[in-house]
Amino acid sequence: MASPQERLRNLAEKVGSLLVEPTAHEEIERLFAGADERLRDAANDKLGASSRFTLAYEAAHGFALVSLRFRGYRPSTQVKGHRKVVFDVLGDTADVPSDLSSALARYHDRRNRITYDAMFIATGAEAEDLVRLVTALRQRVAEALGRNQLPD
Repeated sequence: MASPQERLRNLAEKVGSLLVEPTAHEEIERLFAGADERLRDAANDKLGASSRFTLAYEAAHGFALVSLRFRGYRPSTQVKGHRKVVFDVLGDTADVPSDLSSALARYHDRRNRITYDAMFIATGAEAEDLVRLVTALRQRVAEALGRNQLPD
């Protein structure tokens, strides 16, 4: 069975959905702080459900990107699905359980339908559920950052 690093390398070298790029401490800090701010704002129940949903989704994407950048990769914007790949590899980048990464990937699809099809609006229940999931993701990513050294 392939290791997480081997799976990420395969996505970069054979599939092309990831690019190898050295990790920068400052970038990780900025991305994490930005995702944290969005998550805090998403928890504000004075905002509308759609705003909370969008903020929570952007926080989820930010934390997922942090974990990918921490491992020395970034999504290739030349490949379709470049925003979703950060959720698809969460098991490899932050040891996220498959049920959490699958739920976040489903919310990515929901976000696309809301954003691009303009046929749906997010509900309060979706916003609350997404905030709950992102809070769990934040914890996993923080643990991954805390117990590992940044790559040289």
